[in-house]
Amino acid sequence: MTAWIGLYNWCMTAPRRDPEYMRKYYEANRGKWKLTPEQRAQKNAKRRQRYAEDAEFRERTNRQVAESRKRHPLSRRAWTYGLSKDEIEFLIDRGCQICHANPHADPTVKMHIDHDHKTGMVRGALCQSCNLALGHLGDDPIRAMAMYDYIMRAANNGSSGADSMTNRTR
Repeated sequence: MTAWIGLYNWCMTAPRRDPEYMRKYYEANRGKWKLTPEQRAQKNAKRRQRYAEDAEFRERTNRQVAESRKRHPLSRRAWTYGLSKDEIEFLIDRGCQICHANPHADPTVKMHIDHDHKTGMVRGALCQSCNLALGHLGDDPIRAMAMYDYIMRAANNGSSGADSMTNRTR
């Protein structure tokens, strides 16, 4: 009996169903499975072309990706940042490091892992709004302080300092 799992045809009784066996097999035969950069580029070009032209393939691919993300929401983030799923969960459970939004208190809060783009080091978890704001500032602390000063001046003065331009009524 065979069963389809993803794109691969697996025999349910074969020893390759054993994850440990498969891990050892792939480690021993790495060169056999690795594509050259040219082969990878050609394969990706074919996939992109099929994705662009075949609506059924595109829908199936999008559905599979969405299902995979629902089943394994932390896997990609853990792999991307070299952290364990437990470490990712710990960061997210602490909430946003800037505004303290908590995804457990408000399920609409989307959390992102923040990292330094120069070093790749993870700094913490941020809500989507704070992550976007930090990204637009270019991770520049001087710009962040200038923005803070601007907002504080406006709050203290009751305006941005350009009263004649911003407070006009039409």
